[in-house]
Amino acid sequence: MRKSIYLVFSQLLLLGFLSQNVHAQRITVNGNWTLDLRNEITEAGSDYIGTYTSAANQSRIRLRNLGPASYSVSVRYTPFNNWDNSIALRAVRTADGTGSGTITGGTVYQIITTMDTAFFTGTRNRRNINIQYELSGVSVTIPVLTTNQQFRARILYTLTTP
Repeated sequence: MRKSIYLVFSQLLLLGFLSQNVHAQRITVNGNWTLDLRNEITEAGSDYIGTYTSAANQSRIRLRNLGPASYSVSVRYTPFNNWDNSIALRAVRTADGTGSGTITGGTVYQIITTMDTAFFTGTRNRRNINIQYELSGVSVTIPVLTTNQQFRARILYTLTTP
């Protein structure tokens, strides 16, 4: 019996226009988290966690071609394969990364929904911004644990500049 939850991370490319020249402002996200629950419930009456946390650097974000003006990064997810709404997905920024700019916000777990939600802000280029995920609400009553289903979601990050 296969019981898995997959999170797929995507990247968005936004174009900015400065002084009649086109500068591609980029956000790149790397990482893929597969949570395999096949061996989680082995017998009736055993304890069951229900909340799972990824590695602290599960995703790494890189922001490029940004000037001194501020930017914001928002996050949302797109569910696939009959995602169960009782499963909650959260993200937290676990590292500032490196680069010439500054970065603020995103240091407390934030619920990710299907709507863009502000995640963090900053200025200038940054790389190796680490993101950690938490999945909660997983229960034996959700069909993925009793059938051969897989739940998948794509997490989308959007870079917005003035």
